[in-house]
Parts: sequence; structure tokens; C-alpha cells
Amino acid sequence: MFGINVSLMSFSVFVLTTHSKSAEPLSDSDGSRFVYEYKLMERLIQLENENTQLAERLTALETAQSKTKSRVSAHLRLSKTTHLANTDRVMYDIEVSNIGGAYSLNEGLFDTPISGIYLIHVNTCLNSGGKWIDLDIIKDGGIIGRVFSGDSAYHNCGSMLLSVYLNTHEKVWINRVAGIATNLNQDHGWNTLTIVLIEQY
Repeated sequence: MFGINVSLMSFSVFVLTTHSKSAEPLSDSDGSRFVYEYKLMERLIQLENENTQLAERLTALETAQSKTKSRVSAHLRLSKTTHLANTDRVMYDIEVSNIGGAYSLNEGLFDTPISGIYLIHVNTCLNSGGKWIDLDIIKDGGIIGRVFSGDSAYHNCGSMLLSVYLNTHEKVWINRVAGIATNLNQDHGWNTLTIVLIEQY
């Protein structure tokens, strides 16, 4: 595009210089040359417009591709009743989905690949009546949510849904923090973690 702009400027200077040299009428050969150069200039302008349109289409395609790559969704659960003591991390071991590969089963944490607004949902289930448990939702060491589960007679599940902004490479995980229950039950309701990017920033 810059090359075409330079060519147009050079051509304009050439045409102006040619016409300023003489006020005499153009000969047939001069007239033919002028028509040719005028058509050449028109073609250069057309090419410049086409290049501009191609650049706009390329930008639109790159934007669409970027949006496609920004899909992030992780849904994890426990495969069995799991013992937790003190402030143990919940190590979800079944990867139902992990679009974008942000959740690590080995580390038990979600490493944010793209900054934006995320929905975080945690579901916690117990299998012992009269017991209770608190799980913290942690972001880089700071508590951003707490899930309570407890019941005096029946198996019970508790849940929490958060909408939170996460920067790139901020990490999210789930810890036991308190309670007299030490087992998460997987027979009546599932212990799950779901994190979904809903808007990129």
C-alpha cells in the first residue's frame, strides 16, 4: 500500500511537471501518452482500494480466529468418595471436559490462559448425617468464595457460583478449610468444579 502511494505521488509530480514545461497544445503523441498515463493512474488507485479491502478482510478474519481460540471451559469431578484433612486441596480426578487445557489434574488447579470474566461453580457433597464441611475457593492464595455442606439426617450437597475477573496465569483451586466432615461423598450427588470463560478482556 505504501509503495502504491509513493508511485501515485511520483506520477502526480511527473504529470504536473510535464504540463508546466510548455503551454503549447499537445500533439497526437502527447495526447496518447497522457491518456495512457491517466489510465495507469486510475489502475493504481483501483489497486490501492483493493489492497485496503483485502487488509480489512484479513483483520476481520484474524479477529474471528482470535475469538475461536479464546474458548475456555473446564468441568471436573471426583470418581470416588475422597478423604480430606486439615486444609487439603481437592484433587478432582475425572476430566469431563477441559477445553483450552487450563486445568491440571496433577496439580489440582486451574491456570487462567486468557484474562476475562469467568464463571466458577463448585458443588460439594457429604455422606454422613450430622456433619458439615467448608471448602474455600482460592485465587492465587486469596479466598474468593466458600462452599458449605452439612445436614443432620440426610446426604447433602452445597454449592456456590461466582462471577469473577481473572488475569492471565492467575491460579484457582479448592481447599478444605473447616468442618467435622472429612469425606466428600460421590454416591449421592457429584463433587464437581466448573470454570468457564464468558467474556474475554
